[in-house]
Amino acid sequence: MFKFTKLIILMLSCLILVYCNQKSIDSSDFQDRFALTEEDGLVIPLDSVSPPKAPFIQLLEEDNILTFFNAYNTSIYWYDLSQNEYLERTVLTSEGENQVLRPVGYHILNRDSIFVFDMLKNDLVLLNDKGKKLSVTSLINNAPMNDNNWILSYPQFFPKTVTPFIKVDNKLVFSGSFMWAIPDNILNSFKFTASLSLDNNEIVYNHSYPKTIYGSKFNWDDPYYTTVHYDWNPIEKLMVYSFPISNSLFTASLESEDLNEIKALESGSKTVKPISNKRPTREMMLNHLIESDIYAGIKFDKYKNVYYRVLMNGLSDTGGFKDLSGKSISIIIYDHKFNLLGKTNIGTLKNWNVDNMMVSQDGLLIEYIDFQSSNEDYMIFKLFKLIENEN
Repeated sequence: MFKFTKLIILMLSCLILVYCNQKSIDSSDFQDRFALTEEDGLVIPLDSVSPPKAPFIQLLEEDNILTFFNAYNTSIYWYDLSQNEYLERTVLTSEGENQVLRPVGYHILNRDSIFVFDMLKNDLVLLNDKGKKLSVTSLINNAPMNDNNWILSYPQFFPKTVTPFIKVDNKLVFSGSFMWAIPDNILNSFKFTASLSLDNNEIVYNHSYPKTIYGSKFNWDDPYYTTVHYDWNPIEKLMVYSFPISNSLFTASLESEDLNEIKALESGSKTVKPISNKRPTREMMLNHLIESDIYAGIKFDKYKNVYYRVLMNGLSDTGGFKDLSGKSISIIIYDHKFNLLGKTNIGTLKNWNVDNMMVSQDGLLIEYIDFQSSNEDYMIFKLFKLIENEN
């Protein structure tokens, strides 16, 4: 059982396509049968050079260890949740034979096998916990980084806690994105999910953007719109994809190119319409994002056999906002067959870092940011437990 650190903080004020089966879910008679309730949280003390909102976190649940990346000193921190203490950190160096020029995300198999993504070179670097480089695998077939043609053939990766590397049998699976408007001539050939064989380091790419929501007839010329949110269902052996601009979900096998669309999932959400202006300004793009319902991360809870999906609700009026912080956050709950079970509003993006969202045996963990406090000595996660509503 995953133990939560119950520290009391003094005065802390307080993401070749072929459509096969399209499944439609009727949510017209939907009633919230389940909800998420906030319970005791997880509190990690930080040193003087570690800020909240770590760009990448991995929970090693079997070992009861939480790890996170500190971009300030390019280190992976290991925190023992059982003993409430830090272990020796893994330092990543940008020089010498063990260099990783721009580490962004990582996946720890064990202390002798840590895969680190080098965004500057598009390499997956295998290290041990001492930072010693063991091997390097190019994710763009060794194409020169200054040759932009690789962008048309390979996804750009920016791993986050909510879009992690996932170990599936003898593979490491992870998805990237095409960062701007997707040209029609690559819509069928561009594949965003990589499967790295842990036996021979060979990489296979599969799964393409759905034609029903992407292509030249849609104006999605911003990375926010094309981000691929995903998770793996180990019970059904399926990848589940959530795209920011569609309330549909898509599922796929790692052995197939086919994506299956599950339509009309969420009751009450508005269809996100493309921007009508062919050359929108950055301000127009921002206002569109603020005013639209935008979907974000999706996580499968193998303990409860349910899905949690983030919806950033649109504002009817931008209200002078210059960022997305005013958008309220709903967590949508589906069962394993994608029947709608409930929806819980947890607050706004100002207080919730939904990029740092994880599932543990105890429930759903989401990083909480307390802007009423100037104290940055802790990284705080709120725990949400699934409950059945009383009728």
